[in-house]
Amino acid sequence: MTNNGECLARVVVRAESKDFDAYLAEWADKFEKTENKPVVIGWVAAAVSAFFIAEWLIHLPALDVVLGFPVQLVGLLTLPYLAVRWYVDGNDASKDIEAAAGSIIKKLPGLEKK
Repeated sequence: MTNNGECLARVVVRAESKDFDAYLAEWADKFEKTENKPVVIGWVAAAVSAFFIAEWLIHLPALDVVLGFPVQLVGLLTLPYLAVRWYVDGNDASKDIEAAAGSIIKKLPGLEKK
């Protein structure tokens, strides 16, 4: 309790066991095992370019009014769902991200497994 009678809630959040270096090593291993390295490099470059172009486009003054608020609203509406899914239900966020990335990779031409 504090001096004015309010109760304080304490939450302990544990970090994942993998650090960033472990993820980099895992990605490097996956890249070394791929047969179509130029295709992978091309898709990664296209994805990074699309991200930066979309970021630039959203922040244009004319489109900021149109797209800025709806994008923020979608983020705010998604946040409670993800909080329930990952914290309350105990699902692992990294597994969800890997599953989403895997489903996208299956659809990209040149990246299918043989």
